[in-house]
Amino acid sequence: IGKAIKKKGAEKFKSISKTIQTSNTISIIATVLVVTLVTMISSNLMIDQGIQRSAEASLNLITKEMENKEDNLRMSAQTISLNSSIIGAVSANDVETIKQQITYFAQTLNLDLLSVTDSKGIVIARSHAPEKFGDDISNQSNIKTALSGELNFEIEGGNFTAYAAKAGSPIKNETGTIIGALTVGYNLDNSEFLDEMKEVTGSDFSVF
Repeated sequence: IGKAIKKKGAEKFKSISKTIQTSNTISIIATVLVVTLVTMISSNLMIDQGIQRSAEASLNLITKEMENKEDNLRMSAQTISLNSSIIGAVSANDVETIKQQITYFAQTLNLDLLSVTDSKGIVIARSHAPEKFGDDISNQSNIKTALSGELNFEIEGGNFTAYAAKAGSPIKNETGTIIGALTVGYNLDNSEFLDEMKEVTGSDFSVF
């Protein structure tokens, strides 16, 4: 009987020990899983925060670059619209002189596009498509605003450009009467602009 009691006691002790070991093993596994999960979450948060910081930095650089382009385009539009040769040619509807002048300014100022219209928004000449003229672009925001007398900046498409940063300016004669408008711009849908943004930010870009 004593041996039987001892045997049962030993078996019970082994059972308790096995239960404790199992509990300890489960606790250890649970602890490892929790630590791993916390580490993964922390790592993901750090990665997400890093991506967010990188995206914000790129956005700030792009914003700064676009502000520089806006300043350049506004200055270019105003300078050309005040040029006496342009004013005289638009007043006299001298198409050949206008073509010569806008070709010169587009090359000198590194502009992708430069168009001149009459007081109704009808294109007299354009540098980026010299063979195209006579079309009405008075519905374009930068021309509409320019014909109302205001220097302005817009990002919009055109009849021969899909996506561009543009500045518009009124052309006034010596009495201050608006006799036309002009628009200057940079294409934003070409590889040169995308390469420029990549160089500035270190990121790849696409325009859809």
